[in-house]
Amino acid sequence: MARKGQGIEIVGGWQEAVVGEDFLRELVQRTVQQVLEAEMTSFLGAASYQRNGERRGWRNGYKPRTLKTRVGELELMVPKDRDGEFQTELFDRYQRSEKALVLAMLQMYVEGVSTRKVSAITEALCGLEVSKSQVSALSQKLDAEVAEWRQRPLTEAYPYLVIDARYEKVRRGGAVVSPFTVLFTTSTKGAFPAGRAYGYVHFQPGPGVVASFNSAGGANTVAPGPTGVWTVKMAGLGSVVALGGIQVTAVNPSVPAKCELNGWAWTAAGQVFQVRCFDAGSTPLKTGWTLSYQRKRAVNGAQPKRFAYTFDNKPLLAGPYAPAPAGVNFNSLSGVNAIRSAGGGLRLVQFPRVGTLPNTVLVTPFHAGPGFCNLLSPWATAGPTVIVRDVACYTAAGALKNRASMVTYAAAH
Repeated sequence: MARKGQGIEIVGGWQEAVVGEDFLRELVQRTVQQVLEAEMTSFLGAASYQRNGERRGWRNGYKPRTLKTRVGELELMVPKDRDGEFQTELFDRYQRSEKALVLAMLQMYVEGVSTRKVSAITEALCGLEVSKSQVSALSQKLDAEVAEWRQRPLTEAYPYLVIDARYEKVRRGGAVVSPFTVLFTTSTKGAFPAGRAYGYVHFQPGPGVVASFNSAGGANTVAPGPTGVWTVKMAGLGSVVALGGIQVTAVNPSVPAKCELNGWAWTAAGQVFQVRCFDAGSTPLKTGWTLSYQRKRAVNGAQPKRFAYTFDNKPLLAGPYAPAPAGVNFNSLSGVNAIRSAGGGLRLVQFPRVGTLPNTVLVTPFHAGPGFCNLLSPWATAGPTVIVRDVACYTAAGALKNRASMVTYAAAH
């Protein structure tokens, strides 16, 4: 009778992602082979060449067995005993638990080695026939292999993936729900067309800059200031006037966090930004964050024909108005983006000519202090015009207040 794995936590959809298929197949093959050896040791009551009073037989070579799995074919050697009585139950146990076992191994690679997860995997494979001491020994071997893989030197060039997400609360059918948008962007190899620029930084306290890209090939640097304040410089992406759009998002799995673009300066040598972050209230917070900068290109990795961005730098102006200078109010199809008031703390934004589905919209507060901005409701794509109704900005206490903000729009095509 096989024992079920205890508390294996899995994250779906990673089979084709974080680790190479060959490496994962080899690891699974070695692990399954070790379990077969442990089963035989338990069956005989003794390891190879071990002499004791509990031995119940002797080994007699191996027979090959191919096991087809979701990570490829495993070439295994099943041990035999002299009397031909040994029968493994491993293959039935593996087939029943394969998905959970493979995903748990993948999660260990991404999140680090967990003794509890390693033990759960080996116990699920071994079943009741193998002693706890043997399970512990196998767990230590798997633990060491995972640790060795995570600490291996990186000798090739690896593109980064930066995730940017925002959620918005809306009322539907009398209930408050939170739709959200997710946008990812990756580094782009090769030369950029003249006039375009792109850069991003993912910063985490402790390791510092963990992902970075600069289309000019310059260095992106982050200098910590007072608690919750960082200065970001992107060399080589300079301009003599304000050009482009910026997005900033907090990254913190432990506590509520919000970040803003607190300052922006431009020089011929590069762009300079100040990121400022707070907790759910008004206390400056040391947290992770992402910042991306776009200039005449979309924030998507593959460049669509329809995208736009704007900087509401006059939030007290009733409008409608087109933000200036023109470099902060860009429209890929030469439309004129317009902003007007929709009430205290509310701004209606229109992106003409670029409307098409699917698409996405992001908003970043500018110099809002511990306040914040978000989308009051999902945007509308009315023919060729995208209507953002509305960008809503608040104080830290949640009261609507007029604040400057940056809004970016991108379609998939």
